[in-house]
Amino acid sequence: MNIREILSQKGPCLSSNIKKDLLKNGLKDEAVRQQISRATRAGGDIYSLENIQFPKNEYFLFLKDQYKSPLFYTNLIKAFKTTSSIHKCIISGINNFGGCVTIEKLKVLSGCPKSRKNKKPYEQVIRELQAVGLIEIQNKLCFLQEYVFSYSKIYKDNNIILYLNDLLQEMLALWLKNNSIASYNAISFYGDFCSYHWDLVSPSYLLPLIKNKGEKINPGFIVADIIPQFDIDDDDVDYFIRKVESCFLEKNSVPFLPILLGYKFKDSTWKLLKKRNILAATVYNFFGEEIEKLLTNISKFLQIKNVRELDNLDNLNEILKTVSKIEGPTNNLRSIFFEVLVYVITSKVFSGQIELHKKIKNVNFRAEIDVLITTSNEIIVYECKAKKSKQLITGEEVEKWINKIASIYSYFKSIDENSNRKISFYFWTTSDFDDSANKIFSKINVGKYRIEKKNGNEILDFTKSKNLEEICGILKQYFLNE
Repeated sequence: MNIREILSQKGPCLSSNIKKDLLKNGLKDEAVRQQISRATRAGGDIYSLENIQFPKNEYFLFLKDQYKSPLFYTNLIKAFKTTSSIHKCIISGINNFGGCVTIEKLKVLSGCPKSRKNKKPYEQVIRELQAVGLIEIQNKLCFLQEYVFSYSKIYKDNNIILYLNDLLQEMLALWLKNNSIASYNAISFYGDFCSYHWDLVSPSYLLPLIKNKGEKINPGFIVADIIPQFDIDDDDVDYFIRKVESCFLEKNSVPFLPILLGYKFKDSTWKLLKKRNILAATVYNFFGEEIEKLLTNISKFLQIKNVRELDNLDNLNEILKTVSKIEGPTNNLRSIFFEVLVYVITSKVFSGQIELHKKIKNVNFRAEIDVLITTSNEIIVYECKAKKSKQLITGEEVEKWINKIASIYSYFKSIDENSNRKISFYFWTTSDFDDSANKIFSKINVGKYRIEKKNGNEILDFTKSKNLEEICGILKQYFLNE
């Protein structure tokens, strides 16, 4: 059996795997090495993947017609795991977040430094994965190639897992501040320590962490990451172990305490982290049974896809009551619930299909629509922004939205069944629009589709006009009373 036959039979694979098969055929080690080297230099249809550098001088070989096929990507992922390449950390991380993750979280999950001797930097790893089409970056989001995306370990709506990540981030920060473990006004989200990115970074003046230099006291640091999934396994924590050990082994490293907060770890993973002397904690162990039930309740609530299940909003009231106590200055935690409210409001007004967090995609464009309504003669697209009263929508945000809706319009009009449907775009916010935003809206004159906006008070008036008293109460208590 020669190299071509091996690749045809097994698909793309590492040079070490090919070497094993050729050695079984009775070839000597040096002969095998030369044959592999010649195969990729002969100008035929056997190629070596040049975009990605593997550890230990490994090569990934494939036939020309196998490039970027489903089998190519599947075997490439296996090669990352076999060689313990840093690339596998990024693939595993994005997959666990529903196939899409923010760039800030991607830096955390990558396990890569910004710059460090003998370590592949984050920017290089990202370029390598983009070059072979394993990931795609658009609008500060990173998407995983669909051939290697698996639903086995995540919620089907990645908004839920991203929301739980933000919620746990806020809760952990609050706990660290209230217990005087982290400096009260110095906690940063997605900050860097020792050239690595973390979900949470803060100086700490705990006695074991500080260093005295004469009369000056230098603080140590608390660094923490969050993996809000169930059944967290060894692959999922590998990136964290790499970061911690790299920081610990650095010459003259600053004392630090690493914390890994997850929802539930597999037994083997729990033992692995314990063996590495890493502080890992579940939500239940760290915050208690009441908070664990809250997160379970939130995740179940956010997975509701049938608006009839949201007729009773008592559950939402209870969730928002707790979330309001936890939330930091960004107001991010309530944004997803405002989208749910708009989902409910529109269901009372329109008859037709109503979808929450609808994802659309074509060759050059991806978007997620907060609330989408499809009737027999119209498509209505809602953009929902939950902000505090003083956090006004800016002209820059409106410009970005207008650029996006042009592509959304083209997407829907490219579908034959929408040829006779009108298309409307609504921008709803719980705060208001600043002068630059209002100026842009006043100048909009698009004949192809309709554009409208509503601020918080206008949404409340609209809701009152539809006699939706329960929703009015929620809007006033949690979104407009700030």
